[in-house]
Amino acid sequence: MKNTRLSDDDRTLEHASSSNLCVFAPWPLIAVAIEASPEDGSDDIVVRAGGQGVWVARMAASFGARVTLVGPFGGKIGRAAAVMLHDDGIAARSVDVAGSNGAYIHDRRGGERAQIAEMQLARLDRHEVDNLLDALLTEGMRCGTVALTGLPDGEVFDPALYGTVVRDRAANGVEIIADVAGAPLKAIDQGIGS
Repeated sequence: MKNTRLSDDDRTLEHASSSNLCVFAPWPLIAVAIEASPEDGSDDIVVRAGGQGVWVARMAASFGARVTLVGPFGGKIGRAAAVMLHDDGIAARSVDVAGSNGAYIHDRRGGERAQIAEMQLARLDRHEVDNLLDALLTEGMRCGTVALTGLPDGEVFDPALYGTVVRDRAANGVEIIADVAGAPLKAIDQGIGS
C-alpha cells in the first residue's frame, strides 16, 4: 500500500469537506434575471434563490462544506426559495414569518443590469426575531461555526441584534465569521467589546 502524505492544502480541503457551517441569512429572496441566450440571443429567464446569505452558503457548499442556512421564510416566495436552496444542496432551517420574502427582477439583455421590479421582505416582529435567534443559536451550536451576513438598506430587524448574536454564540463556544458592513458591523464590534 502506498503511503501518501497530505500537504497542508490537502488537509485544509479535507477538513473543509467534512465541516458544518451555519449561515445566517436575514433576507433570503428570489432573484429573477432576464438574459440574452449566448446561442441565438433569445430571452433566457433565470430564477434562483438569492441574497447575500444564500450566495455565501452556495459558495461554502461548492467547497464541500455541509451548510445549513437559517433565515426567515414566508409566503409563496419564501417557500420557493427554500425549495431552490434544497436543490442547491443547502439545508434551510426555515423560520416561518407572516410576511413574504423579497424578490427582484433584473433585465440583463443589454449588457447592463436594469432593475424592473423589487419586493422587500417585511420587517420581522419581535416574536419572529426571537424565533430566528433561537434557530440560529441551535444550528450554530450544532455546526460550531456561524457565518453572519448583512441586512439590506430596508432593515428586516434592528441591526443592534448582531451584537447580541456575537455575544451569545461566543459564550457557547461557536466560531463567528462575519460578512457585514455598516450598522451590523458596528453592532458586532460592540458585541465583541462587551
